[in-house]
Amino acid sequence: MYCVRKIFPLNLFMLSCWTLLVSWPVGMICSAYQIHAVLLTLGLTLFILLSLSLIVCITQARLQWMAVGLCLGLVLLVLGSLVTTIMALVVHVPFWWHYIIASFGALLFSLFIMYDTSNIIHTHKYSEWIEGAVALYLDTINLFSFLLQLVGSRR
Repeated sequence: MYCVRKIFPLNLFMLSCWTLLVSWPVGMICSAYQIHAVLLTLGLTLFILLSLSLIVCITQARLQWMAVGLCLGLVLLVLGSLVTTIMALVVHVPFWWHYIIASFGALLFSLFIMYDTSNIIHTHKYSEWIEGAVALYLDTINLFSFLLQLVGSRR
C-alpha cells in the first residue's frame, strides 16, 4: 500500500482491500465475546475517538513531542504482554494483571489517537492522507481490542 499511496484510484482501492483484510480478524475476535459487550465497546470506542479527535481539532494542539513517550509506552506494552504470555505457560496469571495490561493499552492508544490526529492536521500534506487514515484506523482497532478486553465477557 505504501508504494501506491499517491496514485489516486489505486490508493483508494488498496485502502479498501486492506481495511477488509484487517476487519476479518477483528470479527473473529468479536465472535468470542457476547454481543452486548461488543456493542458497548463499539460505542465507547466511537465516543473516545470522536471526543479526542475533536479536542485536538479545536485546540489545534501540536503533539509531536509525545512521540518518544508513545514509543516507550508501546515497548512497555509489548514487553508486558510478552511476559504475561510466558508467565501464563508456567503459572496462573491473576485476572487483575490482564486488566492492568488492557487499561494501559487503552490509555496508550487513546494518546496515539490524539498524536496521529495532530499529525494529520499539522504535518501531513493533502497527498499523504492515506497514511494518516491508516494510522488512525490502527489506533482505533487497537483501542477497540483493549476496551473489549476490559468491558467484554467471553462466551
